[in-house]
Amino acid sequence: GSTGSTGSTGSSGSTGTTIPAGKTRSAVLFIGVQDALTAQASTTTINQGQSVTFTGSVVPDKTGHVIYLERENTAGTAWHVIAVATVGPNSSYSITRAFFEAGSVVVRVKIPGDPDNQGAASSPFTITVNQISPSALVPSGG
Repeated sequence: GSTGSTGSTGSSGSTGTTIPAGKTRSAVLFIGVQDALTAQASTTTINQGQSVTFTGSVVPDKTGHVIYLERENTAGTAWHVIAVATVGPNSSYSITRAFFEAGSVVVRVKIPGDPDNQGAASSPFTITVNQISPSALVPSGG
Protein backbone atom coordinates (compact mmCIF):
# COMPACT_ATOMS: atom_id res chain seq x y z
CA GLY A 1 0.00 0.00 0.00
CA SER A 2 0.84 3.61 -0.14
CA THR A 3 1.23 6.01 2.70
CA GLY A 4 -1.15 8.87 3.09
CA SER A 5 -0.27 12.47 2.43
CA THR A 6 1.02 14.68 5.16
CA GLY A 7 -1.65 16.65 7.01
CA SER A 8 -1.72 20.42 6.78
CA THR A 9 -1.49 22.88 9.59
CA GLY A 10 -4.48 25.10 10.28
CA SER A 11 -4.84 28.38 8.47
CA SER A 12 -4.36 31.61 10.30
CA GLY A 13 -8.04 32.57 10.05
CA SER A 14 -9.40 35.97 9.18
CA THR A 15 -11.26 38.72 10.87
CA GLY A 16 -14.44 39.92 9.25
CA THR A 17 -16.10 38.73 6.11
CA THR A 18 -14.74 38.92 2.60
CA ILE A 19 -17.23 40.55 0.24
CA PRO A 20 -17.00 39.34 -3.36
CA ALA A 21 -15.98 41.95 -5.95
CA GLY A 22 -18.91 43.92 -7.28
CA LYS A 23 -21.10 43.12 -4.27
CA THR A 24 -22.03 45.43 -1.43
CA ARG A 25 -23.24 44.78 2.05
CA SER A 26 -25.23 47.09 4.27
CA ALA A 27 -26.06 47.08 7.94
CA VAL A 28 -28.97 48.56 9.82
CA LEU A 29 -27.73 51.22 12.20
CA PHE A 30 -29.99 52.56 14.94
CA ILE A 31 -29.20 56.02 16.16
CA GLY A 32 -31.75 57.01 18.78
CA VAL A 33 -32.36 60.53 19.90
CA GLN A 34 -31.23 61.07 23.49
CA ASP A 35 -34.08 62.35 25.65
CA ALA A 36 -33.26 65.54 27.55
CA LEU A 37 -34.65 65.65 31.08
CA THR A 38 -34.67 68.52 33.57
CA ALA A 39 -35.26 67.89 37.27
CA GLN A 40 -35.57 70.03 40.37
CA ALA A 41 -36.25 69.00 43.98
CA SER A 42 -38.55 71.12 46.14
CA THR A 43 -36.04 70.71 48.98
CA THR A 44 -33.10 68.50 49.86
CA THR A 45 -33.47 68.57 53.65
CA ILE A 46 -36.60 67.29 55.40
CA ASN A 47 -37.79 65.76 58.66
CA GLN A 48 -38.84 62.10 58.78
CA GLY A 49 -42.20 61.59 57.13
CA GLN A 50 -42.09 64.75 55.03
CA SER A 51 -42.27 64.72 51.24
CA VAL A 52 -40.07 66.02 48.47
CA THR A 53 -41.55 66.91 45.07
CA PHE A 54 -39.46 66.44 41.96
CA THR A 55 -40.55 68.45 38.92
CA GLY A 56 -39.25 69.04 35.44
CA SER A 57 -39.76 68.35 31.77
CA VAL A 58 -38.64 66.02 29.01
CA VAL A 59 -37.86 66.67 25.34
CA PRO A 60 -38.79 65.48 22.83
CA ASP A 61 -42.41 65.47 23.97
CA LYS A 62 -43.15 62.45 26.20
CA THR A 63 -46.71 63.31 27.27
CA GLY A 64 -48.33 60.11 28.56
CA HIS A 65 -45.07 58.19 29.07
CA VAL A 66 -44.05 56.63 32.38
CA ILE A 67 -41.32 58.32 34.45
CA TYR A 68 -39.57 56.97 37.54
CA LEU A 69 -38.06 58.20 40.77
CA GLU A 70 -35.19 55.85 41.57
CA ARG A 71 -33.15 55.34 44.74
CA GLU A 72 -29.51 54.30 44.70
CA ASN A 73 -28.71 51.23 46.79
CA THR A 74 -26.39 51.61 49.78
CA ALA A 75 -23.47 50.08 47.88
CA GLY A 76 -23.86 52.71 45.16
CA THR A 77 -24.01 50.05 42.46
CA ALA A 78 -27.64 50.01 41.30
CA TRP A 79 -30.84 52.04 41.14
CA HIS A 80 -34.30 50.86 42.23
CA VAL A 81 -37.69 52.39 41.36
CA ILE A 82 -39.40 53.91 44.40
CA ALA A 83 -42.15 55.96 42.70
CA VAL A 84 -43.84 55.98 39.30
CA ALA A 85 -45.64 58.84 37.57
CA THR A 86 -46.88 59.75 34.12
CA VAL A 87 -45.50 62.64 32.08
CA GLY A 88 -48.27 65.21 31.79
CA PRO A 89 -49.27 67.91 29.29
CA ASN A 90 -46.43 69.89 27.74
CA SER A 91 -44.13 66.97 28.58
CA SER A 92 -43.83 68.08 32.23
CA TYR A 93 -43.93 65.87 35.30
CA SER A 94 -44.24 65.98 39.08
CA ILE A 95 -43.35 63.13 41.44
CA THR A 96 -43.91 63.45 45.20
CA ARG A 97 -42.39 60.98 47.65
CA ALA A 98 -42.26 60.89 51.46
CA PHE A 99 -39.10 59.62 53.19
CA PHE A 100 -39.27 57.97 56.60
CA GLU A 101 -35.78 56.59 57.27
CA ALA A 102 -33.40 59.10 58.89
CA GLY A 103 -30.11 59.71 57.11
CA SER A 104 -29.17 60.46 53.52
CA VAL A 105 -30.82 59.00 50.46
CA VAL A 106 -29.62 59.42 46.88
CA VAL A 107 -32.34 59.60 44.23
CA ARG A 108 -32.71 60.49 40.56
CA VAL A 109 -35.49 60.91 38.02
CA LYS A 110 -35.38 58.57 35.01
CA ILE A 111 -37.39 58.25 31.82
CA PRO A 112 -36.89 54.92 30.08
CA GLY A 113 -36.05 54.68 26.41
CA ASP A 114 -38.47 53.55 23.72
CA PRO A 115 -38.13 52.34 20.12
CA ASP A 116 -37.50 55.90 18.91
CA ASN A 117 -35.45 57.48 21.68
CA GLN A 118 -32.84 56.63 24.24
CA GLY A 119 -33.87 57.26 27.83
CA ALA A 120 -32.36 59.79 30.20
CA ALA A 121 -31.69 60.21 33.91
CA SER A 122 -31.20 63.34 35.99
CA SER A 123 -28.15 64.04 38.05
CA PRO A 124 -28.47 62.46 41.50
CA PHE A 125 -30.04 64.36 44.40
CA THR A 126 -28.92 63.71 47.99
CA ILE A 127 -31.89 64.10 50.32
CA THR A 128 -31.08 64.53 54.01
CA VAL A 129 -33.80 63.13 56.27
CA ASN A 130 -33.57 64.45 59.83
CA GLN A 131 -34.68 62.22 62.66
CA ILE A 132 -37.57 63.55 64.70
CA SER A 133 -38.21 62.81 68.35
CA PRO A 134 -40.69 60.03 69.17
CA SER A 135 -42.86 62.53 71.03
CA ALA A 136 -43.43 64.37 67.75
CA LEU A 137 -45.13 61.24 66.44
CA VAL A 138 -47.76 61.20 69.22
CA PRO A 139 -50.61 63.70 68.80
CA SER A 140 -50.87 66.17 71.65
CA GLY A 141 -54.04 66.48 73.64
CA GLY A 142 -55.76 63.41 74.69
